[in-house]
Amino acid sequence: MIKKSGVIPRANLLSIFPGTRIYNEAIKKGLIKDELELLRKYSKENAPQGNRILINMTSVSDEKLIYVRDKIRDELRIINEEKFYKNLS
Repeated sequence: MIKKSGVIPRANLLSIFPGTRIYNEAIKKGLIKDELELLRKYSKENAPQGNRILINMTSVSDEKLIYVRDKIRDELRIINEEKFYKNLS
């Protein structure tokens, strides 16, 4: 489906921010213990962009989640390169 769509897809992990439903859900589940500390980590480390997960809302380990994200990115990179080179010819 992605190959046929013409869209250039990207994959990332969800960043949870105050005021969103998912943020409130994380608080209810006890995944956010200290809201101020979480915001400090976001601003200081820009963690959602890297290989650290500040809040994992899944049932899999952080390592597995990062591994799967990276595999998806690798597949999408191949698709995007194919589209790029196809447009050059």
